[in-house]
Amino acid sequence: VIRAHTVEDLFEWAGALSLQPIPRGRNMAILTHSGGPASSLADACNRWGLKVPLFSERLQARIKELLPSTGSFRNPVDLTFFMDMGVEIDGLLMHGVMGSTFFKSVSEIARKWVKVPSYEQVRNLFLGTMEAFIKLPRQYGKPVITSSFADREDDAVKMAQDNGIPCFRAPERAVSAMAALCRYGEIRKRDS
Repeated sequence: VIRAHTVEDLFEWAGALSLQPIPRGRNMAILTHSGGPASSLADACNRWGLKVPLFSERLQARIKELLPSTGSFRNPVDLTFFMDMGVEIDGLLMHGVMGSTFFKSVSEIARKWVKVPSYEQVRNLFLGTMEAFIKLPRQYGKPVITSSFADREDDAVKMAQDNGIPCFRAPERAVSAMAALCRYGEIRKRDS
């Protein structure tokens, strides 16, 4: 039995438990586009007893090559926002962090842009990234939980939620749900 101390926890945890695979342990990878939420997520992981270990030297080196100097590549990963971000970075992070061998981009469109990309180019890049992202839990058997200050009117939030990836309004709520998944996995392992 997992005890939820609030009704909000009860509903959020039930949603995460019904949608995501059970984690194999308490190690978490944190990927953000901003340092503030990365720190909030790491602090919340610490409070909930989840671990945020450094990535392997090899993965850190590969991420570092792709990020601007203002980004953080160790875990949490702070991508910052920059115009050269594209399929290669998203692929490396999504697949490299999820345990696959390094993902080689099928398209380096973002690196070839000489001028500001058109709306259609940005939209197609976004949709390609999101289509890969929503497949991660099934592809790797690992849970993915997101956090965004935006609501369902945001395309990314809507696409994630419509495809079974919980998206919470606050980083701490996302970590709370992940901790519930971890606790449930530990109970199942103990009772088997």
